[in-house]
Amino acid sequence: MVLLFALVGVLLLNPLLISDALERVGLGGASRLRPAPETSSSATAYAFVDTQPGTGTPVSYDPCREIEVAINPDGAPGDHEELVRTSLERTSEATGFVFVLVGTTPDRERGIRTRDQPVLVMWADEEEVSELEGRIAGIGGSTVQQAPNGFKQFVSGVVVLDVDAFEDMREPAVRQAIVDHEFGHLVGLDHVDDESQLMHAEGARNLTYGTGDLAGLARLGNVACG
Repeated sequence: MVLLFALVGVLLLNPLLISDALERVGLGGASRLRPAPETSSSATAYAFVDTQPGTGTPVSYDPCREIEVAINPDGAPGDHEELVRTSLERTSEATGFVFVLVGTTPDRERGIRTRDQPVLVMWADEEEVSELEGRIAGIGGSTVQQAPNGFKQFVSGVVVLDVDAFEDMREPAVRQAIVDHEFGHLVGLDHVDDESQLMHAEGARNLTYGTGDLAGLARLGNVACG
């Protein structure tokens, strides 16, 4: 079994690779928690962090499992829960994944996260998280669990948002766009060159998921239970 962890932020892709003795547990006859979203064949402005070996199928979360999320409120803005809840709602609507906000946590561990750990959302500065240096407003990514047959699946992850960026940016829509962007990375979207998409690396023209973003998110949600 291999676990891979990648954090993706503005102009950032930072993978770490380790081996682990975990076994992938199949769910047999498990069924989706929500219907799969409709996919689009016309929108192509999206990219994936990773794909299954030998195919273009994106690596994604299991649509038959709830994705638990916990917030570390240290350094977070006063509206942090609303920001996270809104991102969870938007990402759930686009993917069909079911997110469950389980509350707050003192956890600040940003490394490999296992299936029994919730996704961690936290705010930090560049002294604590060096990847936030410069104009980086946030980073996000997920741990990939790889079975012996090569099949890969996200099991948990981290979203880290820059304290200073959120103090400087007072416009609610901009703050929300940053959180949404990082949740896009969390579930498997990579950066794109199209400035009309929220997943553009250096600041999109639009502050919500674009047609390409939504098409990519729909594909991430249209994966088999595993």
